[in-house]
Amino acid sequence: LASIVNSGTISAVAGYTSTSGATPSALDNDSQLAYAIRVAGNSNGTTIKNYASASKSAIITGDILFGGGNNQVLDLVGNATHVSQVTGDVTFGYTPDITNQHRLHIGTNAILTGKVINNAAPYSGVQVDIDAAGTLNLLNSTTPLDASIVTVAANGTLNLGVNRQLTSSGMIQATAVTFAKDSNLGVTYASFLPKSAQSAGAAYQFVLMTSDIGQITISQSVIDKFNNSIDVNGNSTRPYLLKTATMCNTGNGNCTRPTSLLSTQDALVINVVAKTPVELGLTAGSVAMAPLTTDKGAATTLFQQANLALAVDDDLGSAFINGIHNAKEAAKAYNDMAPGITGGTRAIAISITDSATGPVAARQRALRMYGKASGDFTVWGQEFVQMIKDPGTGAIDTNTTFKTNPGFKDHGFGLAVGIDSGSPKYGWYGGALTFYAGDVNELARDAHQNEQWYLLSLYSAWRGTGLFFDTKLDAGYGHIDGKRTLLLQPTSTTYYLREADNKHAGALISGSVVTGAMFTYGAATFMPQVNVDGLYLREEGYTEHNPNTTTVGDGFDLKVGQYYAKSLRAFLGLSARYDLKLWDFYLQPEVRAGYRYDFVSDPVKLKAAFAYADTSGANPAPGDTFELTGPDPAQGNFVLGGSIATSADTWTVGLNFDLVKGSNDAFQQVATLHVLGRI
Repeated sequence: LASIVNSGTISAVAGYTSTSGATPSALDNDSQLAYAIRVAGNSNGTTIKNYASASKSAIITGDILFGGGNNQVLDLVGNATHVSQVTGDVTFGYTPDITNQHRLHIGTNAILTGKVINNAAPYSGVQVDIDAAGTLNLLNSTTPLDASIVTVAANGTLNLGVNRQLTSSGMIQATAVTFAKDSNLGVTYASFLPKSAQSAGAAYQFVLMTSDIGQITISQSVIDKFNNSIDVNGNSTRPYLLKTATMCNTGNGNCTRPTSLLSTQDALVINVVAKTPVELGLTAGSVAMAPLTTDKGAATTLFQQANLALAVDDDLGSAFINGIHNAKEAAKAYNDMAPGITGGTRAIAISITDSATGPVAARQRALRMYGKASGDFTVWGQEFVQMIKDPGTGAIDTNTTFKTNPGFKDHGFGLAVGIDSGSPKYGWYGGALTFYAGDVNELARDAHQNEQWYLLSLYSAWRGTGLFFDTKLDAGYGHIDGKRTLLLQPTSTTYYLREADNKHAGALISGSVVTGAMFTYGAATFMPQVNVDGLYLREEGYTEHNPNTTTVGDGFDLKVGQYYAKSLRAFLGLSARYDLKLWDFYLQPEVRAGYRYDFVSDPVKLKAAFAYADTSGANPAPGDTFELTGPDPAQGNFVLGGSIATSADTWTVGLNFDLVKGSNDAFQQVATLHVLGRI
């Protein structure tokens, strides 16, 4: 096939779909092939002409693959009213005759976006010509474009996505390169700075293109246009994360030559220096900037560890460089790289087991109403809802408007059912099953944990002459689904989303002892009491994964170690109840007040590592392990509660409400509806 002429539309897509007719999605390893044109070998070469007509644009969507042959040509030409456009990768085939060469011509009002690969190299390069009003958006990431002569005319545009993986050759490896005066050279960052460039003040050179020595001809005005580029508001277009980004030509003598550059070559390079956290405006003591220590004893911060992970994930690293535009966005992005350390799981565990506010504790309080009455079995059930909010600790971070160690809020719903029996002489004994489903949402970022807890409780209630004594033992299992998301906006119209999910288990054991006195004055009863509660909680470790891929190597994923939490609390309070006789039942309003103090209120301490930050071996492995510390839980809490119940011989219906206000402005609200029937 000698020639293909397109003045209409050729389109090819490949991937997978979950339903018929849906738009295909890329494969997890991005190995899908969508050839719009695939040409068999032709010794005399094949010319593909993508020419817009007077009435229609010429569009090719999909890859173009030339077979072997001499003088293969891809020619794009638009006109004043219609565009010639190719979106896809272009691969030129093997050239038998080294005296011949391939050609890529991008004419007026023509655009090529994709990778350009020359399989003829190193025998013959591709001649690249970009005319006025023509644009080449070159996306090569691992293999450079081997070219003979690259020429960009006045008002022509060459856009390059610089990449750490092409630091030796650049995106174009040519014999000669010429940029005319008033031509355009655009640069985006297709990767993050490599690890070697991340120490404070370290300079790094991104190589854009190389040529034979003395063969890069570029107008200084083109270089100055890049170095001094500003947006419509007069602000520099240099990425916010970079302190400097200066282009220069090693052929001019005032440009440092990259160490990888051969003595027979020149290069067009960009010298970059990353900003320090202070220059970025990150707040000292924030999640990203809190001092940490690695398992190797090195001082570090989450900011530093995150940068090491970004260096091995080009998509994510590119999104950081291109999608962060100010201090607030930088603070949010780096804080988003942390695991959940708010302490929400511990707070839920305390709430559902506490002897002053928990659901089974509500049943034990109800037993005091008729602790001197005989009965066989009592079946009871409760439905409860709760809300917990902890603002965290530390000063307000001006970048996030939340505290430097931010907290969480939880909304949840639960059910408890139980059965008990007893007598005035020996007390009441019973067991209960409790289910709770909650959602721990972090205040300062888009991260949450859906939690389901299952508890088995054994309890007793004994009432003597003027005294009562209650005990309770809980054992629980929890299933926790966590998710973190990162959202960046590289341009005004494009967004970048990355997600990390995890599933892990939790377990708890808790116990409580409650004792106090009961003073009765007619229909009124006053009950001062002392409670002691203990809790031990364990969460399994986990490795996060991106739900949108089955491959490994995601720089956002964390490997998190197991976590233990403890609590030892004392409560001192007073309850007052009034039994109002109405016909054949009692109406029993009650109020409660007290103070709870936690003697063991340690914050969350998680050991974590970026799961694939170490690429020194054959397979990606976790980087250095570091320990992050969450906000301090409230030690002191004021507890206020009230209930109203109606009770007859064989049934009771009641409603409880408890409010817990912590010393760090944390608060909790629990509402419980309970129903019981006596057999």
